[in-house]
Amino acid sequence: MPCLRSRRRTQKRTKGRLQRCNVGAPSERMALDILGPFPVTTKGNRYVLVLMDYFTKWPEAIPILDQEASTAAEELVRT
Repeated sequence: MPCLRSRRRTQKRTKGRLQRCNVGAPSERMALDILGPFPVTTKGNRYVLVLMDYFTKWPEAIPILDQEASTAAEELVRT
């Protein structure tokens, strides 16, 4: 009787090379993320908008009410 066990061939996936991100001036390139939901604060904020400048590595944490794109955009302009 033939063996009923199937063989799976593992495919080796090549990993992409890391690329250097050249930035020439502060605030030229920013990374952002939204954390939450957290417990509501006294001002009604529930999320935190986190910004990081690629050049200076300066982090900013801004409390926001919701995670809407318009809210994040308003805070980016205000900061």
